[in-house]
Amino acid sequence: MIRMFEYYDEKRDEKYLYKYINFSEFEQSDLVYFPIAKVKKNYYDIGAAFDIETSKIPGYRLSFMYVWQFALNDLCIIGRTWEEFSEFLDLLRKFYKLDQKHILLVLDHNFSFEWQFIKKRIEWDEGQKGFAKVFALEDSRKVIKAEAAGIEFRDTLALTNISLEKLAIKYQLKYKKLTGDLDYSITRYSDTELDEQRDLPYMLNDVLILTDFYHKFIKKFFIDQGIKIPLTSTGIVRDELKRSFNNLPKLEREAIKNEISKCFPDFKLYEIMQKYLMRGGLVHSAPGNTDDLILFFMGGFDKKSAYPWEYLSNLFPWEFVETMPANWIHMLDKKATKKEAYFGHFTIKNIKSRGIISYETQNKIEEYSGAVWDNGRLYEAKEIRVWLTEADLINYFLCYDLKVEDISCDKLYKSIKKPLPNYLKDIILKYYILKEKIGKIDRNSGEYAKAKSDLNQIHGMICTALYFKENRYNSKTGTFESRDSEKSYNELINNQILLPQWSIWCMAYVRAEIVSFFAKCGGDGLYSDTDSIKLKNYLNNTYIFEDYNRRVERINKKMYVGNYDRSYFMECGKMIFENKLYKFKTLGAKRYLYSCAEYDKESQKIRLINHTTVSGMKKGAFEKYTKKENVDIYSAFKDGLILDLSSSMKLTSFYCDKEFEIEYDGHIIKELSCVTLAEIPFKINIKNDYLRLIEEIKKLNQNKLVQKTYINSLI
Repeated sequence: MIRMFEYYDEKRDEKYLYKYINFSEFEQSDLVYFPIAKVKKNYYDIGAAFDIETSKIPGYRLSFMYVWQFALNDLCIIGRTWEEFSEFLDLLRKFYKLDQKHILLVLDHNFSFEWQFIKKRIEWDEGQKGFAKVFALEDSRKVIKAEAAGIEFRDTLALTNISLEKLAIKYQLKYKKLTGDLDYSITRYSDTELDEQRDLPYMLNDVLILTDFYHKFIKKFFIDQGIKIPLTSTGIVRDELKRSFNNLPKLEREAIKNEISKCFPDFKLYEIMQKYLMRGGLVHSAPGNTDDLILFFMGGFDKKSAYPWEYLSNLFPWEFVETMPANWIHMLDKKATKKEAYFGHFTIKNIKSRGIISYETQNKIEEYSGAVWDNGRLYEAKEIRVWLTEADLINYFLCYDLKVEDISCDKLYKSIKKPLPNYLKDIILKYYILKEKIGKIDRNSGEYAKAKSDLNQIHGMICTALYFKENRYNSKTGTFESRDSEKSYNELINNQILLPQWSIWCMAYVRAEIVSFFAKCGGDGLYSDTDSIKLKNYLNNTYIFEDYNRRVERINKKMYVGNYDRSYFMECGKMIFENKLYKFKTLGAKRYLYSCAEYDKESQKIRLINHTTVSGMKKGAFEKYTKKENVDIYSAFKDGLILDLSSSMKLTSFYCDKEFEIEYDGHIIKELSCVTLAEIPFKINIKNDYLRLIEEIKKLNQNKLVQKTYINSLI
């Protein structure tokens, strides 16, 4: 009854052995018992995964399921109708005696997609106040967990933040994502015959990847360790932080909680911090070099583990108190700001960029007049009102031509800086040392991938804002309802063990370092991306990074590393030379193209490889387009670039929450709800005012070279 066949993937030179059965031939005897593992709940120790394939109805923004796939370890079951799927779930519940205490964990990569089809077809468990046990992120379309009579669907995309293809590679899983084999332009139906060599390998691999991921990741790192399975990638480190904190003596925990509660800003200041001070990384291009092809003598430098290093090495604000606004001038005192943190509300007049890089983003300015924008960042203005930390104010003086008499402050807050608590530092140290140790042995292992991901997620955890709204699913209406949290602000902060100001100042410190590099390199800075910089004439500027790295090394010799070997941390925080660039072109933030010498597997030679990063454009789409059209990649990379439906590889989602029944091509098609993925073109647009600014700056630079800026009192 169970059919097996071999599939050989010529592209990957790998052989796959599939074992599968059609649900129409399925019998309960095909199932076997698996032991139950206790992790808060009683989970069956089995890798289970679910996925569906859908077809679009031509002429409509509607889709329907034509096959579902379910895997139990290496046994795959496929069905063609929702009635079969419901019957299959009932068989699973009966055989494994599933209930709310005995649970089958079912993995789904991007569960939000399948959820849109099954949300009205399954009776979901009832939770608090009559709402279903369905968990969604702030965007209610992003459903990441749902429980139904002993079956618990979990989203592995939310847990890993990477595509299924990358997940299989990153964690060295047995099966790989097969691409390009299933033609989505063909409309398939529940009675369409599936090709065992073309269709089935593609479909079954998607669930087999997840069953293998269960055994090599979820079981290994959570179930076997007796650890609660987190919902999201930040949840992994958040749970570990809680365990680290709870290992402290009770009196110490209570003292820390009291101090955190005392240092937490009041609600009004918290809103100001989140809205105006929570700036991300400095991602921008120098306007004088935008829309130009730059050749030779370029290099990229990247700060190693930028955020972890700041958390480990720097001092941070704790409790803020209001102080005299006239004291804002202390924010420019380098010695004072080593021990004191400030943030204030400023009015700044006659502000204009020095031409190095435009710093402030439009959405972080409270009010402005007479403003000129550099691709979303402030180039000049007659007047602005803005909230700034001491690090941001120093950055203003580096990036803008300012006079002290044009600056006034009407609100100012001050805090003594202190090191972060060791229960947080210890988690950062653990994952950093784990990443470094495993990386020396095998940078392609699943253990390395997890350590690196967890290290990066620590900053995301510290950045996470308090939730004042909750999305609750109403099974009767089939909709989510957004409701205010039942907890007050004071109740929410009572159990906090992290302060929002820590992540705010961490990002401010990194921005300050990147800005200082732009200032020291003068007109050679081309592009910054959070913790990295690309520049011209990099050989002439190497000494800047060497000087910086010597200072970092001195800090690393003294910073807290717990009981770990300090030698692992000596490179942490340094600016590492990333690559030599032979060609570079940028069209603004998150829009750049560069070429560097790399080993090409196809030709087995060292040659120039092009790399394109464009926000919203799928990786590889532009390279494929220029190859297909036989055009020069740099010439094509310009304002007005359009990738049509066949080239963009870009999809958008159209949701339908109403039941529909349509007769098409001799078939009756019915769904209770659906989501349709449709191809859309991709276009690069550069706003006219930005183009005019670029041209004006280039004319100025032709007449006057941008001088290297040294403000020794600030850098």
